Amino acid sequence: MPPQPYYDMYPSSVTMAGGVPVYVPLRRRPRSEDGGKIGVDASDAWSLDLDELRAAITPRTKVLVLNTPQNPTGKVFTRNELVDIAAVVKEHDLLVISDEVVRLAVCTAVIAAPAAS
Repeated sequence: MPPQPYYDMYPSSVTMAGGVPVYVPLRRRPRSEDGGKIGVDASDAWSLDLDELRAAITPRTKVLVLNTPQNPTGKVFTRNELVDIAAVVKEHDLLVISDEVVRLAVCTAVIAAPAAS
């Protein structure tokens, strides 16, 4: 279950492991919510709707693939967002595959916290 948009290797990896990918989209906040201050490429412009995440989980769901910084949007999940995601993961007893390959390559003042933190 990777958030969309996603790195293109995730669906084939899930399929090769015998799973069926289920996608939960990241949503871009309307610019009107921030007075036009946050650009389309800004990390804060993207969010994961936890209700959508919960709705996508079924009894067959086993894994959540989490990518932060998220490729290709550049979304860096905040510690609070990760805590909220972790609560959903615990609630449904899911495993997390955390792709943090570019975690230290962030070119802003925001540093991505590892999902396991």
